[in-house]
Amino acid sequence: MTKSYIVLRFSGCLFFLLFMSLNVFAQENKVKSKTSDDKYDKPSHWNQVRIDNASAINSERFDFSPSFYKNGIVFVSSRKKWGDVDKSINETFFDLYYSDLDGSNLPTEPTNFSRTINSDLHEGPCSFNLNGDVMFFTRNNYIDGVQATDASGKVGTKIYRATKGEYDWENIEELPFNSNEYSCQHPSLSKDGKRLYFSSNMPGGKGGYDLYFVEWTRNGWSDPVNLGPEVNSKFNEAFPFAHDSGFLFYASDNKKSLGGLDMFMIDLNETGKWKSVALGTPFNSPEDDFGLLVSETGDFGFFSSNRNSSMGKDDIYRFAFEGGIPFIKEKAKSPSMVFVFDMEDQSLIEDAEVRFFALKSDGGFENPDVYEVALDNSSGEKLNFELLKKELYTIGKPNEITNEDGKAFLPLLNSKDYILSVAARGYDPVEIPIENVFIRSDVQQEIVVPMRKSECIPVAAYVKDKNSGAVLEGIQIEVLDETERTRKIVYSDAEGRVELCFRKQYKYSLKTLPSDYETQEISLPAFGSDESQIKDLDLTIELEPASNELLSEPLKEGVTIVLENIYYDFDKSAIRTGDALELDALASILNAHPSIEIDLVAHTDSRGKKAYNLHLSEERAASAKVYLVAKGVDESRIIAIGKGEEELRNACSDGQNCSDTDHQYNRRTEVIIRKISEDSTLRFVNEQK
Repeated sequence: MTKSYIVLRFSGCLFFLLFMSLNVFAQENKVKSKTSDDKYDKPSHWNQVRIDNASAINSERFDFSPSFYKNGIVFVSSRKKWGDVDKSINETFFDLYYSDLDGSNLPTEPTNFSRTINSDLHEGPCSFNLNGDVMFFTRNNYIDGVQATDASGKVGTKIYRATKGEYDWENIEELPFNSNEYSCQHPSLSKDGKRLYFSSNMPGGKGGYDLYFVEWTRNGWSDPVNLGPEVNSKFNEAFPFAHDSGFLFYASDNKKSLGGLDMFMIDLNETGKWKSVALGTPFNSPEDDFGLLVSETGDFGFFSSNRNSSMGKDDIYRFAFEGGIPFIKEKAKSPSMVFVFDMEDQSLIEDAEVRFFALKSDGGFENPDVYEVALDNSSGEKLNFELLKKELYTIGKPNEITNEDGKAFLPLLNSKDYILSVAARGYDPVEIPIENVFIRSDVQQEIVVPMRKSECIPVAAYVKDKNSGAVLEGIQIEVLDETERTRKIVYSDAEGRVELCFRKQYKYSLKTLPSDYETQEISLPAFGSDESQIKDLDLTIELEPASNELLSEPLKEGVTIVLENIYYDFDKSAIRTGDALELDALASILNAHPSIEIDLVAHTDSRGKKAYNLHLSEERAASAKVYLVAKGVDESRIIAIGKGEEELRNACSDGQNCSDTDHQYNRRTEVIIRKISEDSTLRFVNEQK
């Protein structure tokens, strides 16, 4: 029996692997008008939308259906120039590709997503859980590596699940509601991981392909549930995307379509009957428009289309909406109330400063201002960049301040992890983790914050320009507790004021960090048991303007600086967005001293084959070079070198049983000062341990 792969098209658009006869999709007379009286479908919502071709990731082939993953997107493409060809579309089989998003959320040069997921079959749209360690994806139906067909000899599609392993994706298994007799495809997982939406032509539907969902229970996945006649039609519904806010976006070629596939949405927060709303122009066009992906607040996103401006057969487009789509922003946030009180007498604390900081999937902070980057020369010949976490209550202005009832209201985004920082005069600052905010927009979350009266005595210091007497804002001051050997960094506010807190019978020293002013060190006398000794302190720090040098000790040829905190996904060379603070610091040094030329040397751990690790390290060094060039450094000043596993720093060679931490120690990028012809200096900040 001859197996056939039938890929149907609407006006030139690839409708991923639908296996029905063409006459099912014959378009009836379309009503080329959109619903205009719905609150979500007013032109005023879209007049600020800018749509551009995401040319950095598009090819002359099919490129479509992006999904968010880590700090980038994973999309489907037939750009592969080698391998088997699907004769029904005269293209190589679809694979998944990854593109990191840069600081402006623009896609960068794509790379192959996975060796284990991409195969000789079609891999299609995918979806990931919140932590990025579980994925669901579409693939041709196969059993034990052999393509399986239905009763008519056609190869359908199924939805598969995979988990992230040490090197690549593994434990690939199909979901239980799949069948050899119909297709399931286009999975989209809700952010809480409890519901999976997909498209299928299983028996009992409303028409061609319908949208369904299954729910995760203690007994596994439930039976599929059809979304009903408000969503599904006798035509085709596909490419669902479940947004954090509760909106479900999808594509359909129903009678409301302008032509081919158009994009629609429903509000899953609404009780009772859902109302399907067409997105209208500029998202929809007379061509095929599908595969919408929307950021948390709707300030940007992507979709697929074969409209006239496409570079290839289907292209990915990026949209931007300054400030975010209003109805998305409204429901993407959970109304959380912070309640702050004294843990001893239960009294309410008014005027407490409340800040919240979103966390990334790896536990780091999304806001790079949380970290201070310094150089550490305590380890010997080589220098290390040190990432120092600042005191959260000193960073920026507070998001909210508690009222007379000790309350503050915070708009936390659904599905996010946060660290909540609360500071109040006379109390020790508090940091509280808030995990997985999955709260309905109409249900208020209460966060109780008890605070303990501080044993230290508050002191205000003022920072001024020594020449003009003007107050200085944003000056960083390192406060060293010489008694307990701890350190923190604080900032002067708009009035030049710095809030300090000293304990009796402790000794402290202060040091201003490099800025537009010379650094200054102040050693305070050891405090005794007399509280007035602290209260009567008059601290005014007067600073001399500096020569704007970033560094403060001689920098010589041959010096090596080790960058240990540049993060890559496993088996990848793309630097994760927001995880390159050390490279940012290096770019500052290189831009301040244009005569410096460097070798940028990347090292891997020993896991994997030596030849592969060498190649991976070369790609990582090249990625770091590209990053620095994007920061304004002339590429001729940088030589990118990969050393693979040649220079391990510990005994974790092949065959040794080592922990992930031990292997991590070998993964680093080293900067060797190859040439320098000017007086340049380094600033050292050595943490007391």
